[in-house]
Amino acid sequence: MQQLYCLCILIALTVGGNTFECYKKDESESKAVAEKCPSGTKYCAQYVGSTAGKITVNIKGCDPLTYRSGNEQVEVNCNEVGANKSKIVAETVCGLVKLEIFCCDTELCNGLIATEPKLHEGSIATEPKPHE
Repeated sequence: MQQLYCLCILIALTVGGNTFECYKKDESESKAVAEKCPSGTKYCAQYVGSTAGKITVNIKGCDPLTYRSGNEQVEVNCNEVGANKSKIVAETVCGLVKLEIFCCDTELCNGLIATEPKLHEGSIATEPKPHE
């Protein structure tokens, strides 16, 4: 059912910058960041960059019940976890989008990043929104 699109894009990726995407955590697919995304905890995340086969993502708590100040940085090394298999998945307070970040095969894609957003209900939230 799940389709994998290896879109190997230059480091100047449009997903970069200050854009925050909503991620939806899937426990079966998020072992690489399980300690950063404990069960029931909700986050927003920001793509930072990819160098030498590593993907860097900032995860920023945005659930008012489990908010953590500051950013947590997660690095995934494609060579260690397996090319085209690594996924960084987190659940956001918005619960709208599941975005999986895959490592490209570093031999094919020269260490660049592949992303494929999966839309659920609603649309992508571009910034964390305050909650009352």
